[in-house]
Amino acid sequence: MNTSINSKLNSLFHFLNENRGYNKKVQSNSYNLFLAPFDSFEDRLYSVLHHVANTQSQPKIDILASFFQKVYSNKSQLQSFKTFINFLTDKDSCVPNYESLYYGMLRQAGWGNKTSALFTKTIYHLHNGKYGFQNSIWEDAPKVINQKENFFFTCRCGN
Repeated sequence: MNTSINSKLNSLFHFLNENRGYNKKVQSNSYNLFLAPFDSFEDRLYSVLHHVANTQSQPKIDILASFFQKVYSNKSQLQSFKTFINFLTDKDSCVPNYESLYYGMLRQAGWGNKTSALFTKTIYHLHNGKYGFQNSIWEDAPKVINQKENFFFTCRCGN
């Protein structure tokens, strides 16, 4: 990698590191806006799904509609982190972790790499205890990411 790119990346990393607290507060407030109106875990999950889907620059509503119809008509599959991942992957033996959640979302019509990663990151933030949410969505969602699992980051880099 050339020196100019390294310098720009180092500068960006420094900026992000210096402003981590501000970013966390903005994210926490954002999460609170779309979760606070809802009491049930189903409604909170629906809200997160809709919020993340609407971050797409040009969401294909007709394609996303089939996913949302599937989710709304299978309420029993939303009861836990594990059952939701099994529902997304069509497997009963999936390891209930954030990597499985990402790949499960990626299998759904209308959910690409970035949107699946953003949904996974949001669910992790809501359950890791660092964003101030007492009533997240699932009791069984991991609080930490296992060192052996892959975790995917979102990047809006010109795509």
